[in-house]
Amino acid sequence: MRIIILNVDHILSRQLPDGGWNIYPGGPSEVNASVKAYLSLKLAGFSQDDAVLALARARIHELGAIEKTNTFARLYLALLGQLESDAYELGVDNGGGVPEQAKVRALAAAVSRERSASDVPAML
Repeated sequence: MRIIILNVDHILSRQLPDGGWNIYPGGPSEVNASVKAYLSLKLAGFSQDDAVLALARARIHELGAIEKTNTFARLYLALLGQLESDAYELGVDNGGGVPEQAKVRALAAAVSRERSASDVPAML
């Protein structure tokens, strides 16, 4: 439990005044870092009604929300059941001929077969 408290304290200490999180010291809020920080705080037990998360959520929406996140942020959301694989379209060919969306779906499906729904806490 102490490690969770330490991590929450660290995440909260890095939140910017505008509600987001950056990817380097002195940088602006960045949507992927903000989504992952928000998700981490939700996993730690914060309510979506908490003022910290309300401010973060507003900033995430200003930054473009889920539509502007990268594959890694979407993968974390999909693995935790917070993003339907059909709810977004990446459709980006990474040069290897396989769209990123297909990779996310395949990985999320493989992981979900190994985990039961009871392993994933309700996030929303």
